[in-house]
Amino acid sequence: MTMSSADRARVLVVDDDLGVIASYRYVFERFISRMPRQQQHQMDLEHELFGSAPVVETRLETPLEFDYADSGTAALRKVQIALQQGLPHSVIFLDMRMPPGPNGLMTAEAIRRLDRQVHIVFVTGYSDYESDDIHDRIRPPERLHYMQKPVKPDTLRWTVSNLTKLWMAEQQAS
Repeated sequence: MTMSSADRARVLVVDDDLGVIASYRYVFERFISRMPRQQQHQMDLEHELFGSAPVVETRLETPLEFDYADSGTAALRKVQIALQQGLPHSVIFLDMRMPPGPNGLMTAEAIRRLDRQVHIVFVTGYSDYESDDIHDRIRPPERLHYMQKPVKPDTLRWTVSNLTKLWMAEQQAS
């Protein structure tokens, strides 16, 4: 039996700095609750061996899957695959500056052309763009959010939890 997007949610983190990605992993691994250590260990091994993203149970009472990408190009591939599988992302955390490839704004524009429902969260220390310019280029603005680096772990968890709950309610209503 396959899970639908109403049965679980996916979160994508995109940053060109592997140290930042490792920090996200650390924060989100602490978000796991009520999963027996043995079961989580099994899932981690499956992820290492087969490359599938680990599915974890969260405080949302819903399986939550975390994906990671180190470039805008890799993120776009992950979004395309998720949509093809019928398991779109609920939230994408996106760094604004990601040399040498597409920056966060270009990546967000490409993602938005594929998925108008996903919540995009720009997490950046500095942006070359004003928020008004970003809102003009990426619609709808109510699915666009900003966080200033450095971000506290509780803020990340709160954001994932609340945006995912909102996304899931919208999915169930449609």
